[in-house]
Amino acid sequence: MWSVKEDKDMKSLITEKNTVILGMLCALIGGSAYGASQFMFKQVFKQNIDPLVAVSYALLSGTIILIVLNIKSLKRPEKQIPKEAYIYCIIAGICASGGLGFSALALNIAPVVVVSPIFALVPLVTLSLTVIFLKATDRVTKKIWIGATLVVIGVIFIGFGSYQ
Repeated sequence: MWSVKEDKDMKSLITEKNTVILGMLCALIGGSAYGASQFMFKQVFKQNIDPLVAVSYALLSGTIILIVLNIKSLKRPEKQIPKEAYIYCIIAGICASGGLGFSALALNIAPVVVVSPIFALVPLVTLSLTVIFLKATDRVTKKIWIGATLVVIGVIFIGFGSYQ
């Protein structure tokens, strides 16, 4: 989203005490938006639209919205983006696009109540990659692993249980 940590108006919102709460709020909004997108895709597929075409339109519209929201930041040449950051952005874009593409394909084939809970594996993948690559900045405790695993198991049971 916006460069929150560098935006003067947003700096006053960010303190040690509320960074976790603000992060959780943003994650809640992001997760809700992603969940809504799965429902929207299912509505699109009722009209026999190719899943990857639908994903292409969705990503294009999202890109346009993000460019409009970030036009000020994109115009600032004094902020050089390191080459390593570009590589990570490209890889993240490929992963996100691939995830959305496979999500759409899955939603086109199977009911949303079965497909959506399987995507609850996201926290386990994220935690695994965090442990491998972000040891210095993010600490993953045993309680976090247990909590994430229980959430994933619970969501999968809910998904499969609701489809019987």
